[in-house]
Amino acid sequence: MLSGVIENVRGGLMKPDAFRKAERTRRTLNFSLSSTAVVEPVFSSGLFSLNLDCTSRFLLSGASDGSWYIHDTFNFTQSVDHEKKCVLKCPPRTCHTRSISTVEWFPSDNGAFTTSSYDGWLCIWDANNPGQPVDKYDREGPIYRHHTNPVNGSIIAVCSGGEINLLDIRVGSAIQKLPEVHAQMKEVRWNPFHQSQLMVGSYGGNLIEWDIRSTFQYRCYGVDQVRLSRRPVVTRGSSGITTDSTSSLIQAHTGSIDSMKFSSDGQELYTFGASGKMEVRRWRMGVTNDPCIGTLRYGKKHKGGGNFSIDVADNVDPPIVFAPNSTSVIACDMKDCHAMKELVGHFKQVNCFVYDEAYQQGYSGGNDAGIIVWSGNKTTEQTYVEEKATKYGIRAESSIKPKPLIDLDDDDDD
Repeated sequence: MLSGVIENVRGGLMKPDAFRKAERTRRTLNFSLSSTAVVEPVFSSGLFSLNLDCTSRFLLSGASDGSWYIHDTFNFTQSVDHEKKCVLKCPPRTCHTRSISTVEWFPSDNGAFTTSSYDGWLCIWDANNPGQPVDKYDREGPIYRHHTNPVNGSIIAVCSGGEINLLDIRVGSAIQKLPEVHAQMKEVRWNPFHQSQLMVGSYGGNLIEWDIRSTFQYRCYGVDQVRLSRRPVVTRGSSGITTDSTSSLIQAHTGSIDSMKFSSDGQELYTFGASGKMEVRRWRMGVTNDPCIGTLRYGKKHKGGGNFSIDVADNVDPPIVFAPNSTSVIACDMKDCHAMKELVGHFKQVNCFVYDEAYQQGYSGGNDAGIIVWSGNKTTEQTYVEEKATKYGIRAESSIKPKPLIDLDDDDDD
């Protein structure tokens, strides 16, 4: 079947871009537990955050005991069966004393990365000298999320204590604090196409767009409208300090916004909330009416809370959002708004997922202290395993068996 498609490309009957997109879509829709690749289990506690570098080679992970790990995902063993080795790690409680909430590589440099924790510290690390962080910033409150501006690579938005602060690593300190808008912030995300556009999500389900060049106004997103509001005005009088706002906030989710992800062109935003039923929404940027163009609710009711992270495969058709659902991952079709597939493999709560656009693979981490590899090359892997079984007269299964994951109690957000 694939050979016939390739002949159509060679004959000019099919555009190469269309073929690449169709093949990416096929592999992504065929995600299943990889039978030939495992991640070396060196973790001592549950995982809260995953991130791939700009080359899609090094996988960075942060754990609930304050440790972080880097795995090399490339296979140099000259064998299909392989284990993705841990090449660098930081022991528990060495730098962070509480759970790591976010780990992130710098946008265009796989030699530096950042970690933030509920202990209130944001650390910048040099992968070539990981003994101590290059720089540390104390936010005097738990950090729920941080995100580095993907355009300029030097400004980091930090969500700490319900507030948003902007740090410039060139200066070495905070350069701006976004005004308070009567909502406790939990999630933050830069637009990958507009370096001044910052999206913020709150515990109350509010979705706010800031232009950091001028913070006198902000845009608040609702399901059917976008409201332009003025920042609260603080006045001092005989009765004390009073705050006045031109308009009240509107809700984008019924509960807290736990994770956000932009499309690669910055035209669409995907948000995830886990209060009540799991809820994924698709937003269109730059409009004033009906910004929400897709809503998907799935799973059982959730008590809320937790540190969840989603990822988006927007280089396929339809765009697919990978979101946690208790002990599994749901592949969500955000074009027709339905759950396409459930990826089952974890023993406990799944917290994070990262999608590898270059090689159409997925990695998920959870409270069972392990990372699972999801591959779309199921037919190729199965054929390899069967051929090896026939050759050596063994059972048709992978020679690499996943080591048992540590049985841990569900971790809190500390």
